[in-house]
Amino acid sequence: MKSGDLVKLCERNYPQYKGMCGIIFHCHHPALGASDRRSFWKVFINNKRHPYSVCASNIEPVAGPLDNLLVEE
Repeated sequence: MKSGDLVKLCERNYPQYKGMCGIIFHCHHPALGASDRRSFWKVFINNKRHPYSVCASNIEPVAGPLDNLLVEE
């Protein structure tokens, strides 16, 4: 995972965000590596930043960085 990835949060631990997508934007434990399941991320979801960092084990990637989703005509 990397900043800008589109994600969903674990519905069991974050039921208030069920069915919503968010964007991760800052890894709190870069020494572990961004893809390590023990790293923590800041998440922008439901039009606001989630107040706490979220453990990567509770984050499910949906797509890569949003730049890849833009279609040029």
